[in-house]
Amino acid sequence: MKEREARSAAGPTDRTVPPERVSLATVIDIAGAQILHRWAEGGQVRAIRVSPPVYQAIAHARAREVARGYPLLLLDFDLVQDDTVPLNDPVVVSD
Repeated sequence: MKEREARSAAGPTDRTVPPERVSLATVIDIAGAQILHRWAEGGQVRAIRVSPPVYQAIAHARAREVARGYPLLLLDFDLVQDDTVPLNDPVVVSD
């Protein structure tokens, strides 16, 4: 009993930093800024590339639409899963 209390008082033994998490707010913010920049330059936006965890989070949130065969969209643009895109740093695809 005393050993368990001593360990509990010392706090958790695993001091690792938690993994970075998907932040849809950050993704939307960055993608929105990129879209506005492209439009200001006269470009046309075609799609948004995102990391697999972001893609999966959005697919999960939009499961009914996906099940009905609708395309997966973000900010009204096609969403493309891309392993080379950093977690919360989307890339806008334009002309």
